[in-house]
Amino acid sequence: MLSGTATLGHTDPQDLLRAINDELERINSCDENRRSEHGILYALFISCDASMDCVNEERDIATLWTVGIGEDCAKGLSKSFQVRPYYTGFLKAVNSKVKELEENILVPAIMQEKFSLVKGMICISCDPKCVNFSSLSAAAKQHLPVTGSGGTSLSAAATTHEGLSIVGNAGGSVATTTYTRAVSYAYALSTVWKEPYSPFKGGQKNGKPKIGSILDACLPSFLAVCVSCKVLEFILQTSSTAGEIDSHGGDLVKSLTNYQFIQQLRYQALPSVCSVVAATSLAPEHGSTAVMAATVASISSWGSILAGLFVGWLVSLLVSFNIG
Repeated sequence: MLSGTATLGHTDPQDLLRAINDELERINSCDENRRSEHGILYALFISCDASMDCVNEERDIATLWTVGIGEDCAKGLSKSFQVRPYYTGFLKAVNSKVKELEENILVPAIMQEKFSLVKGMICISCDPKCVNFSSLSAAAKQHLPVTGSGGTSLSAAATTHEGLSIVGNAGGSVATTTYTRAVSYAYALSTVWKEPYSPFKGGQKNGKPKIGSILDACLPSFLAVCVSCKVLEFILQTSSTAGEIDSHGGDLVKSLTNYQFIQQLRYQALPSVCSVVAATSLAPEHGSTAVMAATVASISSWGSILAGLFVGWLVSLLVSFNIG
């Protein structure tokens, strides 16, 4: 199990924490007597729109996202993994709330004498000298493996907390994605736990989607394009018949009359939609990376829905190969 902390987030907190939890669940325990499930037990993640380089604690608004903390969790009513917004306010107040939760919940969980479920910690741009001081101190005393991102913060953690065990490639997050970070965290912890981890197996419980389900997902876009084309054709024909073309807007209306915009909808929009939907359906873990790659690659699929599907499938293979 894992306890995660962070001070500022530059990614969707819910997507990031879910991705990390998914990858941790792919770590298998070698001990039959031990619980084989891994995942996030507790998480405190602060998201802030302002840049870390110029953030102002007394002016900028932040939100604290949590896992395993709240009334339902304390009463044992929540058994599924849930990322919840816990508190929103000025960053200074949110940081104070994190320190309070760490001291009252995380530290006792880490320092539990008989059997602690916390087996490691992930720190993402943490504040080892102030906000996250208590949890990192407890991790150092219990010799928990700590991984994460934010090279400067983790270096400060290693120097501030004697005996803290930093594992994995705990570096920066430039040129990384939510998925690659989650994989790196899970790999680092699985290595120190000496338990097998395969990020490329069991990604989707129900397997890869079939071509029929991908086309079904594209259907709303097909209908929208068809309706838009018919409406535009009607408007253009009506305008042309009524003689509403003036000297100033003549060139624009003339180009629309020649159906250039409608042709773009018919011959480029649909292949692009098919390409993006196919790429994101076949490689959902790559998120925005697959979307951008599929959008650019769909330029080569002019007028062909089948070509768009093929390009999306190819993109899903390439992004997975690149990550691996």
